Amino acid sequence: MAMIKCPECGREISDTVVKCPHCGYGLKKEVTAVSDISNKKKRYIGIVMCVFACMLFVFALKNITNSKYKFYVENYDIYVAGYEQNANTASQYSSGIFRNGYSQIASGYKDMAEDAKRAIWSYRIKSIASCGVGVFLMVFGIKDIRKNKEI
Repeated sequence: MAMIKCPECGREISDTVVKCPHCGYGLKKEVTAVSDISNKKKRYIGIVMCVFACMLFVFALKNITNSKYKFYVENYDIYVAGYEQNANTASQYSSGIFRNGYSQIASGYKDMAEDAKRAIWSYRIKSIASCGVGVFLMVFGIKDIRKNKEI
């Protein structure tokens, strides 16, 4: 512990005090080195958050443009039309093997349409969630970068 002179009143005071006990003059502590390191870390964290957000946006875009998603979207209408056509044909028969056959086929188309709809929404929800997390990371990443600019 070293003694220094107060710049205001000139009396000897400890170098660890925040303000002079005699006159109340506020002394500044030198903590810039620690805060500079902390600001750099926060800035890098912000940059990493922005990069990760961009990766999530790319994932979301690829998720709804891949071939499996397109397959389900293109075939959903075909399945629905197949169900409607076979259900209508089955209803034209009062009973028997034709009614049961067309009902079975219609049931198969209905199941395929429901599976396709589930798959389509699964892809969409993954993409929406990825975009939501991406926006969150981007906003807070940019805030960290702006708040901790190097001077």
